[in-house]
Amino acid sequence: MIVHFAEDSDRPKLDRFNDRLREGGRIESIPRLPDPLANDPDLPVFRRLLVAEDGREVRAGVLLLHHRMFLNGKPHRFCFVQMPVSEGLVNRAHSLAILRVIKEAMAYEGFLISLGVGSLDEGWARFVVSQRWRHAAVPFLFLPLRMNRVLRGLRYLEKRSGLAALARAAALSGAGALGGSALNAYRRWNSSSSQAEIVAEFGDWADGVFAASLPDYEAVAQRDRQALDLLYPSSEQRFVRLHVPDVGWVVVSLLAMRDHKFFGNLRVGVIVDGLGRAANATTLLAAATDYLERHDADLVVANWSHADWVRASKRLGFFRGPSNYFVFLAPSSPHFDLSRAHFTRGDSDGMVNLRPSPIAPD
Repeated sequence: MIVHFAEDSDRPKLDRFNDRLREGGRIESIPRLPDPLANDPDLPVFRRLLVAEDGREVRAGVLLLHHRMFLNGKPHRFCFVQMPVSEGLVNRAHSLAILRVIKEAMAYEGFLISLGVGSLDEGWARFVVSQRWRHAAVPFLFLPLRMNRVLRGLRYLEKRSGLAALARAAALSGAGALGGSALNAYRRWNSSSSQAEIVAEFGDWADGVFAASLPDYEAVAQRDRQALDLLYPSSEQRFVRLHVPDVGWVVVSLLAMRDHKFFGNLRVGVIVDGLGRAANATTLLAAATDYLERHDADLVVANWSHADWVRASKRLGFFRGPSNYFVFLAPSSPHFDLSRAHFTRGDSDGMVNLRPSPIAPD
């Protein structure tokens, strides 16, 4: 088994690999080349595709998103592990290929992070846990803005008969609408007013926000102007960039769900990312929520690892729910306190499971 970084000449093998997975009834696939964040070591964020082949065909692969993590203000090279996939999913004869890929990835870069994964019961989660990767859930926060629509349309409740019955009763009785009004009033009471402006791209001010914020976060991925314009490019229509002058920024996305397994057909606002001094998290989250409310979101969701952002969310009326968003760290990764680290829905694979049509901003 040979493990190497893929080149353009490997494209036919990658296509055949995906064909075999599809013929085996799987929806997973290895990414096609070229990549929007193609290999360019001069950039602060870039991707490379690591594959394992047996001399004839590619049998497994994983994307390594090269990035920089600031630990207590000092930069460290690391990689997000993205979209690992193995032909072992359809042919057990190749089940060890992914092990070879990940071992080579760890030899290449000891500081590895996998972020996302819907459940600890999924194959990838079981695999990295068996390899002694440290892991924890990243807290999930949600805020119903249009309570009756959420009570009627949240697919998650349908799987829990008791909750579903209570939700229907609250919606029919008017208690849901009353509770929603009270919740919105509570949010406005606890939020300070600030003017957020929509920006097409990040300016030099983003460098100042990043530098000023570093002391508040034990671990935070590089979020200066150059990195942000690569992660949230102006060409990506689903992201709305909001700048709150002298405070920081947030990125939001408004999604029209279509028969989603959790959100049904709701209009879901996602607070994808944000940065500022931790003490200003409430102001930033209020600006994001106000924007999404004005654009008729039924529900707002976010994931924050940092304790101050979790507290700020609760201060605005967000509820904490069961999380399906996990962080996994390779055994050789540096230790840090997750509650003082800043992981968001925008990091790594955070938006993979939120793929309906985005609603274009005004």
